Amino acid sequence: MYLSQNCSEQIRIFIQNHILPISQLMVDSLEEIIDHSEISVVGNKNNEFINIFSKLKETQQVIDLVRIAENIETRANYEGICW
Repeated sequence: MYLSQNCSEQIRIFIQNHILPISQLMVDSLEEIIDHSEISVVGNKNNEFINIFSKLKETQQVIDLVRIAENIETRANYEGICW
């Protein structure tokens, strides 16, 4: 789980202190997620997420719930749904 830098510190602290199983899955960078994930879900249009597509491998899956960009180029299996 990766929380954007725009996420409030209060939310981050709450998750770390009260939702232990989720806090154990949190990482500090998108690169850590990319290196270890099989599936990535894009749930908001933060520009920070556009950069991940060029780094994904063809064995990875992306589910885009928000149509983060018009034309996505990636080696990953990209699926846009709900838009």
